[in-house]
Amino acid sequence: MPIGFAKSILTSSGVSIGNTQSAVWDDSEWNGDFTGTTSLKKFGSYAIQSNRSTTVYDDTDSTLTIYPTDTNFRFNSNFAWTIEFWVGFTNTNFNYQSHAIFETTLIGENLDDTTTTEKLLANGDNFYLYAGGGDQTENNDAYASTMTHVALVSDGSGGINWWAAGSRKINPEPTFSYTGDRKACAFGFLGTRNSDGPAVVFDEIRISNIARYSGASITQPTSAFTPDENTIALFHCENNLTDSSRG
Repeated sequence: MPIGFAKSILTSSGVSIGNTQSAVWDDSEWNGDFTGTTSLKKFGSYAIQSNRSTTVYDDTDSTLTIYPTDTNFRFNSNFAWTIEFWVGFTNTNFNYQSHAIFETTLIGENLDDTTTTEKLLANGDNFYLYAGGGDQTENNDAYASTMTHVALVSDGSGGINWWAAGSRKINPEPTFSYTGDRKACAFGFLGTRNSDGPAVVFDEIRISNIARYSGASITQPTSAFTPDENTIALFHCENNLTDSSRG
């Protein structure tokens, strides 16, 4: 569902975006086409579900690009930031192959599971949390047909961590040293699987330019997010891919 805008502005990067949008989520690549679902959601009337086809090779891919006021902002170790969302699976049939469902990436690049630190992989009803390295057997948590809050946080001083369902998953906090040009996130479900395998569902995606969480455990959100001065992207996933970070 590519997004169109009635009015647009030109960002410093030369990208035209809607005048109420500070981030753009594009699902037009590969077999993107996320659709609204009411069968599994967290807040509101809908969540967004990845495409599910009848073919065995079934990749769903999309790129969410941020255009913050601070044009120097990157998903780097010297910036504090938080990427959080609710994630679930509509079908928990087990598959042995892991599937990429989230990673930070460069503008214009898609989900490809090449990021070595900031990523989330799924295998059936399991998801694996990567930060600062590690392998897919690390922090393996099994969640059935439910929506789970996850948060990836950089503290701006070389620390990075994941929280899932209120608990910190990488302990001790690993060293994070990336200083590249990532200003985008890829969301989807990438990898070969049976046609009756799981589809991923996302709800309430928020990107912030501060570290919103710290400590061994955190209080999970109890309602839909609302914009504040540190919100640089906010997607309610209400049957659309519209950014609401500017109200």
